[in-house]
Amino acid sequence: MPGYAKIPSFINDLVARCSTDTFYVSKARTYSLSDLASGALEHLGITSDGTSVQHTEAVVPEATNGRWSRYNTDGRLVVRKDLPKVEKVIGGWEVPNFGDRKRGSHVHYSTRQVFRREVWYANQLPILIRVGGAANGQVTIGFRVDRVFDRTELDERGLHLAASLLRENLNAHVSIVSSTLSVADWLDDQQVTWELLPRGEANFIKVLKHLKRSPGSPRLKTMQNRFEAVERFHPGAVIVGVGEFSHYFGFKFREDLVVLENLDYGNALYVMYEDWTTLSRRSRIDLLSNPEAGYDRIIHKEGWENRLKAVLALKGHDVTGGKESGRGQSE
Repeated sequence: MPGYAKIPSFINDLVARCSTDTFYVSKARTYSLSDLASGALEHLGITSDGTSVQHTEAVVPEATNGRWSRYNTDGRLVVRKDLPKVEKVIGGWEVPNFGDRKRGSHVHYSTRQVFRREVWYANQLPILIRVGGAANGQVTIGFRVDRVFDRTELDERGLHLAASLLRENLNAHVSIVSSTLSVADWLDDQQVTWELLPRGEANFIKVLKHLKRSPGSPRLKTMQNRFEAVERFHPGAVIVGVGEFSHYFGFKFREDLVVLENLDYGNALYVMYEDWTTLSRRSRIDLLSNPEAGYDRIIHKEGWENRLKAVLALKGHDVTGGKESGRGQSE
């Protein structure tokens, strides 16, 4: 995955919502030990024998990992075509007067309009690595770019580099974490990723506001129609993602029955069951590679509402809004 063409709005939102002025660019991801053993993170010096993880505490990504890794190690010369051209003096060579050396000589200069150039010096920023305990063949790994940023005097160029460097090497969108939060507490905090909005107090516009998204685009209008279609099946609460999951929203019918939508990848919804808080942290590709992981994927094609209705009814939810069979709805 490439870096960012510019600092995306969701990163600016995370910086604004950070509990402290100082922060790290970070990411926590869960990997299977088998994927690590197959070399998924070998480019960062992380490997596995299938039962444990071997890693270094910090690594400067190799320039061969991608262009942002190369910028980090070698620097970058940026031609600023977004700025007006400036006049540059060129030349400085000696030429004969009137083409005749016997008449003497003079130094010749000329000028031309050129784009400005901006030098990004090499930073050699390392990525700090912290590995959690392995369980059920999986392990959560925390990554931080080893530089503290201050939003009161924000170095946007440095933030752009750090975010793109981490995204390029992890193949995932990055996040922001307070500089005062220990890595251990931060990894533990990845479990708390959802916020409940009681039904009756949440509509799609409020969800977008909570996620700091602006309504109005045709795509979001489609998502609103889907939101309202699921809402007709009487969920107990609306849920929205926070932090790492700020592009997710969904509906909680019970503790073991949740429907999730993704604002960025909206071609299907996911119905998740007992282990939904863990499943929701896995990537879409990861989920698709394991169709027996305790979820149903419903593609948004004609008749998707009827399929969802059937799945909810099969799981014991009364889609008419009455009491469920032997089970109460979420508060």
